[in-house]
Amino acid sequence: LFAQYRQVVLTGEPTRFEYAIGDRWFDFAVARFGDGLVVAATDSTSTRLYRQQLEAANLELKRSNDNLQSFAYVASHDLQEPLRKITSFADIFQHQYGPRLDEDIMDIVRRMATSADRMARLIHDLLAYARVGSGREPFRAVALTDLLEGLREDELWTAFHHSGGQLHLEPLPVLKGDGGQLRQLFQNLLGNALKFR
Repeated sequence: LFAQYRQVVLTGEPTRFEYAIGDRWFDFAVARFGDGLVVAATDSTSTRLYRQQLEAANLELKRSNDNLQSFAYVASHDLQEPLRKITSFADIFQHQYGPRLDEDIMDIVRRMATSADRMARLIHDLLAYARVGSGREPFRAVALTDLLEGLREDELWTAFHHSGGQLHLEPLPVLKGDGGQLRQLFQNLLGNALKFR
């Protein structure tokens, strides 16, 4: 403490610091006053303990996030192989058996292939999210009208079909953003609207 006080007297610059006395911590504010000092000490033990608990919680949260990112990477990587098989089988079905089947069945196969493509994009997005610490993808132009029409025809086709719901679209803007997250947002909004009508 004496060295801190001496520095304030010599330089005239006030200072503030924490200092332990026994098992307690004190927050000292020191300023020169004439040829002496003004010293204010506040017991900061509880604040310091809270800060240490917060730092420990932050470390635990970082560890948990790292584990979650590793899991997301492994899980999404492992999902790619069965998805490739589904896509391949759908493609074979369309090309080899398509001419012999009626249009309704082919429509179902096309929707299955479109859903598999969409799932591949979601897995790709999940992999990108798992690598989020290494840098974020830049925002790109997203046409909201096209996005919503795609949702109506692909992911939400079954929900619209079974509920009898309709989507009337006015022209929507093109904006910069994360296309995958925007698609997920509108899919959730529309899906909930159809589900809880």
